[in-house]
Amino acid sequence: MLNIIESTNWRFLFTSVPVRLGVGYTIWVTTKKLRSMSFDLLFMKWIMGFTCRLCLFLILILPIRSFAQGFETYSQESSFATMMLECPNPKVLPPMMGFGALYSCVLGDAQTVTWSISKEPNSERVRNIKLMWNDWHTNAGYKIHADLKEAQKALSFLIDMYVPERKNEIEQAFWGSKSKTLTTSNFIINYTNTPGPQKDQRLIVIEGK
Repeated sequence: MLNIIESTNWRFLFTSVPVRLGVGYTIWVTTKKLRSMSFDLLFMKWIMGFTCRLCLFLILILPIRSFAQGFETYSQESSFATMMLECPNPKVLPPMMGFGALYSCVLGDAQTVTWSISKEPNSERVRNIKLMWNDWHTNAGYKIHADLKEAQKALSFLIDMYVPERKNEIEQAFWGSKSKTLTTSNFIINYTNTPGPQKDQRLIVIEGK
């Protein structure tokens, strides 16, 4: 029994949107059935209905947070990124020359934001997860700071899922101009800023310890 509990994918269980919607729908149906039934004790009916509505409210407002330690499997991380980032066209490059498969999701009208997941060869383990934004600071056919909203969304997702305890430091680093390395109990986070004449490349790489 303990092995089953330890191996359960708690982060995906509690943070998955389909799971939240499914639980919410179940509670809603249960509440309707309770209302349609005839109870002699009206007070009990009211208490049960109130409890169901409270549970539904909490499910919908709870923020997404990481419940697991370290990365999940490559397949799980890829699926979750596609869903949460609303990736329009995820792609996977096959393994080659000692490298594992590479998941890639490009975001934004100007396609300047990239989320990628590298897989260890011959394994389901994740090697690293990267968030890269080519931040245009001059008008060279792209809008200045093109895809800013997509970059902000991807950064928030990265922080909430993996390093919520270092939120302020990572945000300051990503929007700043200096490279920085941070660590947590589970991850090593490297941020590099590569300035250019027309754009700055902002890159975060997360690796498991």
